[in-house]
Amino acid sequence: MKTLVLGSCRIRDPCENINDLVKHNTGYTGSLSQIIQSVKVMRGELTIPDYLESQVWQWPSGKDKRIDLSEIEMVVVEVSALHSWYYEIGDQKIYMKKKAVIDGEMCHEIINCLSLVEQLNCFYNLFPNAKILLVPVHQYKKGAGLITFILRYSAIKNNYDFFLPGAIIKQFGVSRCLANGAHYKTFMKDKIRDKVVEIIDSYSSSSIS
Repeated sequence: MKTLVLGSCRIRDPCENINDLVKHNTGYTGSLSQIIQSVKVMRGELTIPDYLESQVWQWPSGKDKRIDLSEIEMVVVEVSALHSWYYEIGDQKIYMKKKAVIDGEMCHEIINCLSLVEQLNCFYNLFPNAKILLVPVHQYKKGAGLITFILRYSAIKNNYDFFLPGAIIKQFGVSRCLANGAHYKTFMKDKIRDKVVEIIDSYSSSSIS
């Protein structure tokens, strides 16, 4: 299945070598606002001004970030932050990777708690024909409990898949899974990849049968 993976290093790094991965160079994302923005850039619906690239992208390459998403069959999306920083250009919000000062003006902060369900519906509409796998950040990151609750609820309501990395950490322990209390060790990355591949394979097998 042609698969698009969106989110932080905790989901993109483990999945970097899965079969039929659709590569993109929009970098890591934390909030759903950033994720939706990245997809719109890939689709050519939004262009980030050159002078903001270093504040938006993890790796501001300056290259064209548009790619063909028409054949995407599976989207794996990890949400790891409730808050976003944005800079306004007219009526357009440009979401940043972190707090920044642009042209002497501090970026605005928005907390996505109340709008997360609405944003999820907006995200689903970007991929109406694809399978969706929702992945919340692990339980040791700020806001993880609320993110997990909303993503699990949305997955059940919309009949999408849901995978909880925190269950692996609970089973095998923090010292074996996490580095610096936030990032994944090789053991955890392997477990994440195996679980994602298992879910993708389950769809491939059902379509064959």
